[in-house]
Amino acid sequence: MFLAFAMNVVKAVAGVLDISTVLVLLVSFLATAVLLGRWKRPRLPPGPRAWPVIGNLPSLTKQPHLKFTEWRQQYGDVYTVRMGSDDVIIVNGWEAVREALVKQADEFADRPRLFVFDRIGHGGKGVIFGHYNSAWKANRKFLTTTLRDFGLGKKSMELRIQEEANELCNWLASYNGRPIETGNLLSNAASNIICSVVFGSRFAYDDQDFRRMLDLLERGTRLSMVGQIFNFFPWVRFVPFLSRLGNEVIDNCDKIDDFLKKIVQKHKDTFDPEVKRDVIDAYLHQMWRGMDLNSNDLAGNFSEECLVALIFDLFIAGTDTSMNTQRWALLYLATHPDIQREVQEEVDRVVGRDAPVSLAHRPEMPYTDAFLHEVLRIRPPGPLSVPHMAGPGATLNGYEIPQNTQVYANLWSLHMDPEYWPEPERFDPARFIGPDRKVLPNPPSYAPFSLGRRACPGKQLAKSEAFLFLVTMVQRFSFKLPEGAPVPPMDGVMGFSLAAQPHSLCAISRD
Repeated sequence: MFLAFAMNVVKAVAGVLDISTVLVLLVSFLATAVLLGRWKRPRLPPGPRAWPVIGNLPSLTKQPHLKFTEWRQQYGDVYTVRMGSDDVIIVNGWEAVREALVKQADEFADRPRLFVFDRIGHGGKGVIFGHYNSAWKANRKFLTTTLRDFGLGKKSMELRIQEEANELCNWLASYNGRPIETGNLLSNAASNIICSVVFGSRFAYDDQDFRRMLDLLERGTRLSMVGQIFNFFPWVRFVPFLSRLGNEVIDNCDKIDDFLKKIVQKHKDTFDPEVKRDVIDAYLHQMWRGMDLNSNDLAGNFSEECLVALIFDLFIAGTDTSMNTQRWALLYLATHPDIQREVQEEVDRVVGRDAPVSLAHRPEMPYTDAFLHEVLRIRPPGPLSVPHMAGPGATLNGYEIPQNTQVYANLWSLHMDPEYWPEPERFDPARFIGPDRKVLPNPPSYAPFSLGRRACPGKQLAKSEAFLFLVTMVQRFSFKLPEGAPVPPMDGVMGFSLAAQPHSLCAISRD
């Protein structure tokens, strides 16, 4: 657009002025435009030099968290990068991240208005991608309260996870020690925990509807990552040969919505205000109260569209991140047989080889608990937080951050900071065990579920699930790489969460 305007200037004056005068005027115009642009641009924390139009994107290939951590050494804890035409603030290190997400929680609680976010976040609804407003607060409060009501921290939820862990182990046993790509089985198990809470029932792993839902979700997460180009260059959506990708994002989101809306409709058809079978019933009850009573100030913030967005969020967060955490855990066991033996010895001593695993065992199993803490440290589900957006009055490191500026919290920089974690790339569960042989309760520079207003509301469910799944599996199996198989690269693949590189494992029965 700018170049076209400049060319119009040339054409307009070329007819009445000689070419040298035209060139002088054009250079003067360009210089003035650049100076005015710099004058209008707010004073932001300095960062790496950026290319015109594309910004710093060429440097942010498949592992942006690694580059952001590297730049921290040069530019400090808070600096600016350009993503396309947008200024983006990168926040690194324990103190700076806490300053942004905890001490200035309200100023950095919003989400940016981006194409992919708006599609998978249903126009700013839900709890992951939702805009920070009264509806978000009401839905977040509903979710945390309802998860607690439906068993989070109670025996009923524990029994659901135990049932799913046993089913997972039965499937592992069916391979008789043959190599297996664990991702699908772990995804099935993690999704079924969400299904039991949201839908009131679990699915058989080979159920057609269940497989279709998981395929749509998997494709949705993949498309959402590829579709980031539309966040940085919105105009690309209107380029004919690239617009197809944007349409695929929209089409896949619509298919997921249709699937979830059918389930919601079944609940509406059988709704009884006196009975709450699951999260959907509880949400419909909240809507019913709002329609009939109109006395709850929050009732107007509940709608069927918000419900669908909430369910979508639960499956995205509860399936992808949980599956990848378990997958990393098994891979680290297989590549560290000495650590696997120590975990199994503790499991055998505290639980036994045949007794059901309970969350009540966790305080007696510090090494196993520390192992899971170390998995979440060295390969956190989200090395970069879902981007935040600065509100009015936001400041960092003495800089005023303009309203609506995107802000990324680089959680990877917390977990790989040698000031807090000596030899951070070394896998060592013992670093989480204190002098009293108990797991350190709240270590600094550790935030696998993020911090502040946008911290994961399902953190306790995820931790309970990780413990019960892991202990049940190592109680029955030893995990190793297939004979002759090399250790896969341990850097991971960046998607919605940090996934392990493709690999197979053998689950060898301990019987």
